[in-house]
Amino acid sequence: MRAYIRSGVYVVGGPLPSEVELAASFGVSRQTVRQALGQLASEQLLVRVVGRGTFVTIPQRRQTEIISCIVTRLRDEMIAQIVEGAERVAREAGRRLEIINVLVDSALEQQSLEAARSTSDGVLLFPVSDQRSAHSVGNLLRAGFPLVLVDRAIPGVDVDLVTADNVAGGFAVGQLLAKLGHQRILIVDRISSLSTEHEREQGFRQALAGVNSAGMTITTISAKSAIITAYDYLRLPHPECHLDVLQIAEALQEHLPTAVFAINDVTALQVSFAARRLGWRIPDDLTLIGFGDDAHALACDPPLTTVHQDPMEMGRRAMELLISRIQDPSRPAAVVRLPVHLVIRQSAGAPRSSRSLRLLQGHPKWQ
Repeated sequence: MRAYIRSGVYVVGGPLPSEVELAASFGVSRQTVRQALGQLASEQLLVRVVGRGTFVTIPQRRQTEIISCIVTRLRDEMIAQIVEGAERVAREAGRRLEIINVLVDSALEQQSLEAARSTSDGVLLFPVSDQRSAHSVGNLLRAGFPLVLVDRAIPGVDVDLVTADNVAGGFAVGQLLAKLGHQRILIVDRISSLSTEHEREQGFRQALAGVNSAGMTITTISAKSAIITAYDYLRLPHPECHLDVLQIAEALQEHLPTAVFAINDVTALQVSFAARRLGWRIPDDLTLIGFGDDAHALACDPPLTTVHQDPMEMGRRAMELLISRIQDPSRPAAVVRLPVHLVIRQSAGAPRSSRSLRLLQGHPKWQ
């Protein structure tokens, strides 16, 4: 029964089956059931109400003043800034931040979430996956444990979330490419299929839905490898030969876009390597736009046009929301979408007819 309560089979606030039903379900006597109920009541997992029955409850936890911050990869520049923002707010509130780096491992994330229930007062979670993380997060929420998601949503789960306004960011990119006059556009996202990616593409396509689309083509491809940090990627022996780069180069040759919207800045970096392999110049032969505005956006050649988000503020707001949840466990879930803005640098330009003719010349698809 304890496992059923912790996993959410028996819902917090809901009644337990009768003693007769429990005895039949577990294949034990009613006396054994009564002893088990007494033990669980002493652990504050159950409360008995005379005349009404036995109900699952939230045990009173001893305050530790510790917040668990569970992240996918601490070397990621964005995640490091989220953690710094959260830590500043935690310190001001007299709380200590315990950082758990799960290295994009769903099993380790699940173990860390379960352990956090007994070692901390609440969790900030940068989820590994919106689908694989759903079960563990649901268990904690059903147990009434304070938790706030950062950056990535989990569809169908009613939980506090702080993220960037990804739809607005994608919309701004779409507006810019429409204004510049691009007609053949390639979107490069990741095979991981995260909520942030869906939202960015959604906003992008919304912006172009109202544009005269005669002759416009928008194609999406998904880079096949798991996303890694720019820090790790640039330390590979030959990042320009990465399998993603070869895949993207093939897509560029097949679709001959005049512009690429890369779903994040690491992917934009890979697109730039792919273009270089083909002898294409940015922005003369290809406009390139990313999302994130990390330090490598300025280091790109030419500097990358991208959508700026504020991970430090994301961390601050997430910690404020978590402290609020700890203080008021019954309040409705809140979703905070932080504003973003487009930073236009040298990687974006209008398509040039001479460029288009040069790229299309001799290509069988366009003859």
